[in-house]
Amino acid sequence: MDNHFIKQQKILIVDDEPGNIRILAEALTGSYKLTGATSGQEAIECITSESPPDLILLDIIMPDMDGYKVLEILRANKNTRDIPVIFITAMDKDADEVRGFEMGAADYIVKPFNPVIIDARVRTLMERKRMEEKLRESEKRYRGVVEDQTELICRFRAGGTLTFVNDAYCRCFGKTPEDLIGQKFLTFMSEEDRKDMEEHLDTLTPGNPVTTTEHQVVNAHGEIRWHQWTGRAIFGTRDRLIEFQSVGRDTTDRRRTEESLKEAIQEKEASQAKLEAVFRSIPEGIVTVDAQGRIIQVNEPLEDICPMSRQIIQGEPLDRLSGWCSGQCLKVLNQLLEKGQTVSEHNVECADNNQSEKRLSLTSSPLLDHQGSVIGAMLVIRDITRLVELEIKLQERGSFKNIIGKSEPMQRLYTLLEQFSKTDTTVLITGETGTGKERVMEAIHYSSHRSEKPLVLVNCAMLAENLIESELFGHVKGAFTGADRDKVGRFQTAQGGTIFLDEIGELAPHLQAKLLRVLEYKEFERVGESEPRKADVRVIAATNVDLAKRVQQKQFREDFYYRLKVFSVQLPPLRERVGDIPLLVKHFMDTGAKIAGKQFTGISDKVLNIFMHYPWPGNVRELKNAVEYASVLCPGGTISVSHLPSELRDLRQNVPCQNQTPSGNSEKKAIVDALNRTKWNKTKAAKLLDISRGTFYNRLHKYEIDV
Repeated sequence: MDNHFIKQQKILIVDDEPGNIRILAEALTGSYKLTGATSGQEAIECITSESPPDLILLDIIMPDMDGYKVLEILRANKNTRDIPVIFITAMDKDADEVRGFEMGAADYIVKPFNPVIIDARVRTLMERKRMEEKLRESEKRYRGVVEDQTELICRFRAGGTLTFVNDAYCRCFGKTPEDLIGQKFLTFMSEEDRKDMEEHLDTLTPGNPVTTTEHQVVNAHGEIRWHQWTGRAIFGTRDRLIEFQSVGRDTTDRRRTEESLKEAIQEKEASQAKLEAVFRSIPEGIVTVDAQGRIIQVNEPLEDICPMSRQIIQGEPLDRLSGWCSGQCLKVLNQLLEKGQTVSEHNVECADNNQSEKRLSLTSSPLLDHQGSVIGAMLVIRDITRLVELEIKLQERGSFKNIIGKSEPMQRLYTLLEQFSKTDTTVLITGETGTGKERVMEAIHYSSHRSEKPLVLVNCAMLAENLIESELFGHVKGAFTGADRDKVGRFQTAQGGTIFLDEIGELAPHLQAKLLRVLEYKEFERVGESEPRKADVRVIAATNVDLAKRVQQKQFREDFYYRLKVFSVQLPPLRERVGDIPLLVKHFMDTGAKIAGKQFTGISDKVLNIFMHYPWPGNVRELKNAVEYASVLCPGGTISVSHLPSELRDLRQNVPCQNQTPSGNSEKKAIVDALNRTKWNKTKAAKLLDISRGTFYNRLHKYEIDV
């Protein structure tokens, strides 16, 4: 390609947030010269400099001068009025977009930025501008050739001897007429071109006396130039050839222009191919239509999102599919074409006659020509069904690493456990007996990067006080009476993994001091040994006593207490999450069925009524034992009251019957829990509680719950 056309295109990015300038700059993959400005005034100074940019990315909202004012100044200056401008906005921009286009904006980019779309739009505008510049330059050069060129005229005999030349011919070859007359016409051609010319001349006849050829010649400056020659054979009487007359025109610039245009077209086609490749590779479905709503193009991913896309035919109106589905995509496109209103990330539910319901996100934007006029619309369709399902599952997940429960306290617990598992920080688990402290510990360990390493359990209350130091840290032979060999302690066994110190509140004060050293300095010493050993161990402790109260009573070291509770987890008792009881019962019943080899269909309403009102002092462990007990006694089918342990059977007369309303606090808590789990959707919450909407609204009024 002619080097005249090769130059680096310049882009000015204007945004009062430097971070946005960086993001936009990183999104652009072309070889551009990028300049940034953080205010409207600075942008004006950059643009009106000696070398203005080829494209401007312009933020609308800026403190000193908004983007509209900057664009107004540019359009008022003849030197800057033709610079394409892409507005950057984070607003709901229907009216503002119309205003921007009326002022001459070329496009819009909506925050948050999509790097692929930004790059594609900028590339398209820059390619268009470069092509226009090339065409203008080519046209200018070609016009110069046409306006200034003087044709070369000569005459020569059949053997090629020149008999006449004009001044233009002489100037071209740097000769005088005297130098040329008598010379061969073919002298200035290459051997190959001479043969070609001779063959053309031999074909001329009185019935076909004209021929046109194009070949290269060497001019007076030693330059190789292209000439187009139109030769005419002049015949006399009896069709006798007298001589030839030839008119030559210098076509070098034209040929170079054609070559440049050819290369430019090839580049444009390559750019178009790249754009189409991007168009095909984007995972979202894309539909483009012209201003009349006729299909221009759709991409392949659309078929996976919308089965009706197989019915789309290029050139036909999109509304022909309106009878196949709800037509929400069509409404969005028509809204843009008819009213100029765009949408961004508009979520809809969609289903055709044969497919399951999907959740889609729709974004529309106008298609613009090089003058900024709307020539159509583009719709981007993203399938967010899976994301919505995952969000619902995340909000209503019934378990986490073998911990069962859907209630709000358990959802908060799951979130904490996910955070704790990503760190190595010490965790203190507190809660009543039977609330599942060991399960929580296992969830933290097996969710962490230490999951493949040892998990060592230590019950501090079960070890003799005179042996616990040796059990924890190990000892060397002869360290004390009876130490007849070296012993590996629990901390050394847990190296690289996790050690669980259950019932930490029962630990003697002097051992608390030693453990504090392990937590502070990550090292320990075996009994009878002065050489410290590294402790690459995560410590998780648990207790069912009030350590803060013990600190006040001087029964537990304060510094050790605060070092333990860097991360603290308080497990709720079962009575504070009664909504989880049916889920827990089903889990324990399924487990019991596998162990006993039986099939259970469920529990009776009376059993559920007892379970829901019993205070469960032993918490989840007590419920588990009760269900396992009933699973052993029940032969199969439905577990009834007669299968329960005696302490629960005896409570049958002291709890409300199944048709009675539970206690106010319990019912209010269940309603609030259901609302939280359904994002305060009253219809879904009523369905979750298995009550009618009327009853649900009465309960809201009764307990003064403000939705």
